[in-house]
Amino acid sequence: MKGLMQRSLTALLFGAVVIGSIWLGPITFILLFFMVTLLCLWEFFKLVATEFSWREGIGIVLGVMPFVWEASHHFSIIPLEPSLLIWLLFFSTFAAILLIRHPGKVISDTAYWALGTAYLGLPFYFLLKIAFLNGTYRPELIFGVILLVWANDTGAYLVGSRVGKRKLFPSVSPNKTWEGTIGGIVLAVLAGWGVYALGWFDSLQDGVILGLIVGIIGTIGDLVESALKRNFDVKDSGSILPGHGGALDRFDSFIFLLPFAAAYLILFS
Repeated sequence: MKGLMQRSLTALLFGAVVIGSIWLGPITFILLFFMVTLLCLWEFFKLVATEFSWREGIGIVLGVMPFVWEASHHFSIIPLEPSLLIWLLFFSTFAAILLIRHPGKVISDTAYWALGTAYLGLPFYFLLKIAFLNGTYRPELIFGVILLVWANDTGAYLVGSRVGKRKLFPSVSPNKTWEGTIGGIVLAVLAGWGVYALGWFDSLQDGVILGLIVGIIGTIGDLVESALKRNFDVKDSGSILPGHGGALDRFDSFIFLLPFAAAYLILFS
């Protein structure tokens, strides 16, 4: 009972902070997800590193750079748009320093730097692209995507816990079933229709496509993080959220779907 109360209180407080920060405006939204990006990167490098050092600190800097650069460009603090070429120059510089100081670490550490940015840094960069679609801050669009994630999780749990029998990937996540996954996808698509009806999405097509992206890609993201934790033999990525684990545990599916949702909205919406 105590554990359930702790989880519920954490969920309520966490939800209130997320909703409030998004609703208050672009500055609080950016500050919130800057902190989330840092926390996720911190947890990732604590997970993959045998010992946290300045090398992992560089990985965090490289990983958060796309988000900070895009936010700064949006507010005209930095005139240039984020550039892969300039990021690669920073990456190469740090890799050269690592090669000089610790030749034996250059392969593993640079691989983790690249993975940290691809897995965590770039998705939060794409979150900004969604939030400022067409140059205007769209909090309702972010709320809509988050609601679809919650709907997917709820549908997967309700259906999976009641009728789930066929395991999805038991070696990675023993509790996930095909029935639960399908239930999550269906509820996410239905929620997409509901979010469109609220006027938060521009078209019913957006609601349906984003529901499918959340249901399918979000589930893959959940499995990827489960596989990562299983590989390093840990239950949670962190302990910052009592009863819920770390930031990476809470945002795993959300992170993975962001580039796909942004690509759809930018190219087809």
